[in-house]
Amino acid sequence: MKLILALLLLTTTFTNAQNQPVKIEATEQDQKLVFICTNNSAITQEVTLTLTQRKGLRGYTRPITKKVAPGDKIKLASFSIAGAYNYKYGTSWKEVPNIKEQQVKKEIIAARTKGKVLRDLSKINTGIVIFDNTDCPRCQRSTAYLLDNDVPFKLLNITDNKKNHKLMWDLLEAQGVTGTINTPVILVEGELSWSHEDLPAFLKSLH
Repeated sequence: MKLILALLLLTTTFTNAQNQPVKIEATEQDQKLVFICTNNSAITQEVTLTLTQRKGLRGYTRPITKKVAPGDKIKLASFSIAGAYNYKYGTSWKEVPNIKEQQVKKEIIAARTKGKVLRDLSKINTGIVIFDNTDCPRCQRSTAYLLDNDVPFKLLNITDNKKNHKLMWDLLEAQGVTGTINTPVILVEGELSWSHEDLPAFLKSLH
C-alpha cells in the first residue's frame, strides 16, 4: 500500500506520477472540487481518499473508499466549494485480485518453491531470503520472477508460521520500523528491505 500527500490551493489540478498504478486528479466542476481516479493497472484497485485541514469545502468528513476496475476512470468524490479553499489530501490504494485466479497462482508457486524453505536459521544472512506471505500478490510475483530467472533464494513462510512472522518483525523493529509495511520483506546478504516502491526494478537488481 502507497501514500501520497499534497497541498492543494485554489483551482490547481494535481496528478500523480505517470508510472503509478493509480492516478488521482483534482479539478473544479460546477462549483465543486471533484477528485477523479484512474486505474492504470491490470488489477482492480481499492482506493481511499482522505481530506484533512480543509477550509472552504463542504462534503464528506470521513475517508472515501471505492473499488476501481482495471483501466477505469471514475469520480472518487466531490466537495462543494464555499469561497476560497485549501486543504491537504492523502490517497492510498491496494490491489484486489481475482480470488480464483489468485488461488491458482498460489498453488502453482507453492509447487515450484518446494525445497526453497530455509530450514537452518543460522544461514539467514546468506544469500537471498524472502519472508513470504503466500496470500500476497507482490510476494507471488517476486518468487515467480526469481524462479523464472534462476536466481537462488530461500523462503520463510510468515502466513502460517508464527515464529517466522515474529522473526520478521523483530528484524524490522530493529531497523526502527513500527507501522504498516508492504510485503515481501527480503534479506540480501543480511541487508533487510521492505515496502519496495519499484518492486520489479529491485528484483531485477538481484541478478
